[in-house]
Amino acid sequence: MRDKLLIVGGVAAGLAAAMQARRLAPELDITVLEKTGDVSYGACGLPYVISGLIPSLDRLIVHAPDYFREQYKIDLRLHSEALEVLPAKSIVRVLEHEEVREEGYTRLVIASGAAAICPPLPGHELEGIHVMRHLNDGRRTLEHLERVRPSTAVVVGA
Repeated sequence: MRDKLLIVGGVAAGLAAAMQARRLAPELDITVLEKTGDVSYGACGLPYVISGLIPSLDRLIVHAPDYFREQYKIDLRLHSEALEVLPAKSIVRVLEHEEVREEGYTRLVIASGAAAICPPLPGHELEGIHVMRHLNDGRRTLEHLERVRPSTAVVVGA
């Protein structure tokens, strides 16, 4: 197999690793798997969009996926979720377009980030409780705010 870098995670750390790898090894095959449809955005700005200080989620996006594909020749695959790493075989099982397949690699970077948690407090599953981590979380929260128009809110965590 030709030298291939596989990166799990297409936000800040994963794409920074991919671009640095491209600068160091111009001929390297680089594939980035991102389970959401969004890459290259400033997640730290989500609260500012929700509060109205930043006018839209689009303002958090630094580069569109095609930028990485065209400028850096990175095989960027959206809606591609890594399900299992099989290091003995140098394979990652991937769910892509409702189909599970295997992706081989010679080098692997896992940059999947952290998981947002919601404490198991009574009522945590009710409508109107939102966890912020991805742009999709921001979209759901903004849609909820527009639809319900709540007059108060509580922020837990920082």
